[in-house]
Amino acid sequence: HPNDAAESVNAGAEYAGFNERFFVRGGYRNLFLSNNENSYTVGFGVQHRTSSLHFQFDYAYAEQRHLQGIHQFGIALRY
Repeated sequence: HPNDAAESVNAGAEYAGFNERFFVRGGYRNLFLSNNENSYTVGFGVQHRTSSLHFQFDYAYAEQRHLQGIHQFGIALRY
């Protein structure tokens, strides 16, 4: 646990559909903190696999209380 701050809880979930090709994610950071700067997160991912290639794209949005929200993108290509 943190040595200089209150303890907190992070919670999230992911749903995989369409034969694990499409993913929907959501979560909440720092639950139960009175000075919580973070809020909810949502995102999705898609992936496609062949016999020799695996492509994955991920997107996430994290809401902030006092600043603008954060958009995150990820691309993975495995062979």
